Amino acid sequence: MNRRIFTPLLIAVLSIMAVIPEAPSLLVHATGPAVVAVDPAISAADVGGSFTVSVTINNVNSLVGYDVILNFDPSVLSCTAASFPAILPNNFPVGGHNFCSNGTGSSETAAASIGGSSASLSSPTAVMMLTFTPLQATFATLQIALAQLAVLPGPTLAPVTTSDGTFGVPPSLTFILPNATVAPGQRLSRISKGATQVTLVGYVLLLSSNVRAGFGGVTFDVIDPTGVDTPVQSNIGFGFPGDSLTVTATYTFATSGFAIGTYHIVATILRCTTSDAATCVNGQTLNGLFFKLKA
Repeated sequence: MNRRIFTPLLIAVLSIMAVIPEAPSLLVHATGPAVVAVDPAISAADVGGSFTVSVTINNVNSLVGYDVILNFDPSVLSCTAASFPAILPNNFPVGGHNFCSNGTGSSETAAASIGGSSASLSSPTAVMMLTFTPLQATFATLQIALAQLAVLPGPTLAPVTTSDGTFGVPPSLTFILPNATVAPGQRLSRISKGATQVTLVGYVLLLSSNVRAGFGGVTFDVIDPTGVDTPVQSNIGFGFPGDSLTVTATYTFATSGFAIGTYHIVATILRCTTSDAATCVNGQTLNGLFFKLKA
C-alpha cells in the first residue's frame, strides 16, 4: 500500500529535519516509481526450521525518510530475529517503530535523515532483515502493508510499487529404486566411440502424506576418477501426492578433462515449492550407481 497522505509517524519524523538546510545528494536518474519489495519473492523451510527475508527499497532519488510495514500470519510464522540497517545519511531511527511483533503479525521500520542530506538508490537496499520459523505446513503471504517514501524537494511522497513475498513448506519426497543412475547403455562409455557426456537420471516419489501437489528434483554430485566433485542439477518436476517423478541432468566428460576410470554419483533430493530451483531445500542424500569412461 502506498498512501499518498503522510502518516502521523512520518510527519513527526520529518519535522525533525524540516529546519535543517538541504544538502545535495547524488542522483541516480530513477525512472518510474520507487519499488519496495520482499526479497526473495518466494521462501521455503520446514516446520521448526528457519528462513530469512529482506524488505528492500530501490529506484528512488533524494530519499529523506521512510515508513515501511510488513504483515505476516503469526499462526503460520514466528518472527525470531530482526535487524534494520541504516540507509540514510545521518540516519535517525524512530524509537519504538523498528520492531517485529508476533503479537500483531507485523514488522515496521521508520527513519529520517536529520542532516538535511538524502540518499538515492539504484539497486535494492535492505531496510528490514527478518528471520522466521514456520509453525505450520501451509502457505503464507509476506505483505507490504505500508510503503511511504519521503523525497526532496518538499519533502513529498514518492510514487511506489510494492512486491509481496510468499512462504511455503516444501513437499516431502524420497528416492525410489533405482534411485540415481545413468541412462540405459551409458554405464560404460568409450572415448574411442565418441562419448562426450552421460545422462544422469533420478527417481523420486512425492509421499502420499503430502496435502498438496509439489515439485522436486535431484542434485547429482559427480565424483570423477581424480576425486573432483562436480554438482549437476536436474530439471524440476511436478507431481501430486503419491506420484513418482523421473528427472534428468547432463554431465559432460570435458568437465573432468576426459579422465579415464570410474565416476561415482552422490544424489540429493531437491524439495521445491515451485518450479524455480531458488525455492528448493535439500532432502534425502544417498549414493547412486557408478559409471565408467574408457579409452
